[in-house]
Amino acid sequence: MNRFLTMTATAASLALMLGVHAAAQQIPSQTAQPATSMQDQAAKAEHAQATFTGCLKAGTEAKSYILDQAAPAKTGEAVGTTGEFANATKFDLVASDQVNLQENVGHKVEVTGTLSPAKPDTKAMAPGPEAGAKAEKAATPQLHVSSIKQLPDSCSL
Repeated sequence: MNRFLTMTATAASLALMLGVHAAAQQIPSQTAQPATSMQDQAAKAEHAQATFTGCLKAGTEAKSYILDQAAPAKTGEAVGTTGEFANATKFDLVASDQVNLQENVGHKVEVTGTLSPAKPDTKAMAPGPEAGAKAEKAATPQLHVSSIKQLPDSCSL
């Protein structure tokens, strides 16, 4: 009789463990799908066209340009300014071969292009008095310019 109770308890425990194991395997597959769609949405937002107005300034390096005092353009169309770029007021500009940024330096402009996150600057991580300024520049997102239009408003430089 004692042997019968031990075998019954063992069988019940084994059945319970198999049930818990099977249920645990189903949970990750249900949560993995939303994470994938969030990543897809982030990738789509990163490559969406965006339009900003701001003051075009020359950067600190040769042939580098900055859109300062940037704000989403009021064009009546969706400008793709969500997520990490929604509050950005400064962008490092990367011009295509068809766009001449130099002739618009010092003017208020409307710039259209694709956004990408800031690229990490390994120099900005080095300790020293200039590390803070370098880290701020490293945190500036990039706008890959496909078109630029000079606006009649002026910039106070």
